[in-house]
Amino acid sequence: MIETAQAFGVDIGGSGIKAAPVDLTKGDFAEPRLKILTPEVSTPQAVAKIVKQQLDHFEVPESAPVGIAFPAPIKPGQKLDFERFGNDMLLDFYKAERDAIAEICPDKPFTTNFMVSTDQCCMDYAAWAKEVNFVSNDHYFHEGESHLDELACSDALMDSLALGKPWYVMEHSTSAVQWKPLNTRKRKGEIVRDSLAHVAMGADAINFFQWRASAFGAEAFHSAMRRCTRSPTPACRAPNWRTPTRRSSSAPNRNGPPAPRPCRA
Repeated sequence: MIETAQAFGVDIGGSGIKAAPVDLTKGDFAEPRLKILTPEVSTPQAVAKIVKQQLDHFEVPESAPVGIAFPAPIKPGQKLDFERFGNDMLLDFYKAERDAIAEICPDKPFTTNFMVSTDQCCMDYAAWAKEVNFVSNDHYFHEGESHLDELACSDALMDSLALGKPWYVMEHSTSAVQWKPLNTRKRKGEIVRDSLAHVAMGADAINFFQWRASAFGAEAFHSAMRRCTRSPTPACRAPNWRTPTRRSSSAPNRNGPPAPRPCRA
């Protein structure tokens, strides 16, 4: 492969399979591409044989990264079938784990974190709700004016899935997360507002992720209830853990007297 190329690209199309070394610094072909017609019977073995021929033609070393693309229109029916398959596969996996644990702990309740929000509700959670003892949800801050509307919509769906039984907010954050394109911090009072909004919409428990800010890795930049002393990341410096610990003592207890004051870490 020519020295100016840092990678090798393959485009597998319906009529032709195109390949060429790529100059990543210029974003262009390092050599003219080689096109070979796609086999009429395009089995994986037949296509792989042509790709091997192209790799040999350009003398691509084994150490070179190879990117392969299959550009094609997406059929809505196939996409829907894949979503159904993904849901059923993950649900079967959860039930297998649940049943294995139930053999050891037969009297313990089981749940798993749902991901009900406007951009993540892609599972058949009505089917999942039948397989847990109580439903629980991970709900994270949506920046912008629509945040409370989205929270109310997500919680209303969770309340309907619970069918009158208790349900939990298994995870929400004290401030910014680290996995969005834009990770906005919560302003003063928004932790309390969101927590009480979940209670008002029917949640029986409000839990936070994470307890102590991670010292290393991606979640070192995720907000937490308790600061970490071993890392200089923003999540560790923020004292926002005090709000949820104080607020838990004043939150309404729907099943009896006021909740006891918590112990601080």
